[in-house]
Amino acid sequence: MLNRLEDQFAGAPLVAVTELAEYLQATTLRLAADGAPEMSPLAFVDLSRTTSSDAADAADAAADRAGALDGVPPMYSRLVQTLTCTLSPMASRSRAEILSADLTAEMSRLASAVAACPRAAFTLGNLLRTTARLPVYQGLVTESATYSMLLAGAEFRRWRAMRPVRPIPDYDEPAIVVTRDDGTLVVTINRPQRRNAFGREVRDGLIEAVDLAVLDRTITAVRFTGAGPAFCSGGDLDEFGTADDVTTAHLTRLDRSVAMRVHRCRDRVTAALHGGCIGAGVEIPAFADRVLARDDAIFQLP
Repeated sequence: MLNRLEDQFAGAPLVAVTELAEYLQATTLRLAADGAPEMSPLAFVDLSRTTSSDAADAADAAADRAGALDGVPPMYSRLVQTLTCTLSPMASRSRAEILSADLTAEMSRLASAVAACPRAAFTLGNLLRTTARLPVYQGLVTESATYSMLLAGAEFRRWRAMRPVRPIPDYDEPAIVVTRDDGTLVVTINRPQRRNAFGREVRDGLIEAVDLAVLDRTITAVRFTGAGPAFCSGGDLDEFGTADDVTTAHLTRLDRSVAMRVHRCRDRVTAALHGGCIGAGVEIPAFADRVLARDDAIFQLP
């Protein structure tokens, strides 16, 4: 990641590949009095400098403690599969990395975000490593339970207090518009005023449309689109954390899972994306068999 290795970067350790297995061996979760992890949940690993056989052996050992990607030295392929994410310069052509024009700035942003919410960051890292090995349904169950737990935590309460809930206006138009052309069902998210935010009305409308496709085998293709400037700007912030009971919210999320329904008919689903594709605007298309993105599409996961 960096051409120069230091002991710390923005409060997070910088670890050489040859030292990573030892670092993982020595790293254990310890909590401070307020329940936050004492050590940073984040560590940076430099994959840019060393190409020795010793580094290759160390990478394998680290991968065993903690699985080839474009733009990454082949000797590191297994290791990169186990790391949470990989940052690369914009010149890279990799399909499996986060590209940045300024790696130092990107690392600082990442370190600042982790430092602000260390409990959520540690939980997210564990969730990503767990769900990578699970079938779809079990992965969705694990993700939902983790999400509900975080909604009951202090870091979310602090975030919610900084963003007062605004009333959601009534609209004359349906949240989802469904049309059919022979065997093709076109499903359009129709809340352009809110950049197609994924609220309850959008969720329920998508469920009805996908349930129709699951039941009706004469529908040979399903195409998701979004009205207005964005495909989907993610969860509606004015609905976040409004459930009184996080356990009920978890069960509702499973019962009303758009992702699981898309997965059941994924071989017929194409997502046509444009503009902002954030949160659910990335997650739901990820279950489709085919994704088409216009040049103006922007992908973000909060």
